[in-house]
Amino acid sequence: MLDLKFIRENPGTIREVMRVKNIQFNLERLLEVDLEVQSKKQRLQDLQTDRNANAKKIPKASAEERPGLIEQGKAIGNEIEAIKPALSKLEEELQELLWLVPNIPATDAPIGKDENDNVERERWGEIPSFDFT
Repeated sequence: MLDLKFIRENPGTIREVMRVKNIQFNLERLLEVDLEVQSKKQRLQDLQTDRNANAKKIPKASAEERPGLIEQGKAIGNEIEAIKPALSKLEEELQELLWLVPNIPATDAPIGKDENDNVERERWGEIPSFDFT
């Protein structure tokens, strides 16, 4: 499996590999899901930072301010819990798409339209013969 960072930085290379290997793959969808995952992770991290900052304010707050801060903390927690399932689903989709990305062939590999154009480079051992068809 290719590294996601490499795929992000070299989409042209991946498109060329897809062309050479004659593989249909939705690279745009992979990059789109990757951006969504990054965005949701960033939003989750921002919310957790806000929640932590809010929690530090509660002990120092006056009795009148405390209920508002507690309510704000609950609202942030609810938003965090709402993001987690969507993020999990996107991460699963991203992983499934990553498994479908074709590996980069060796530079000396012959290019053909299908597996019939493969070239046998080496053979070792005896080929077994069976007494059945």
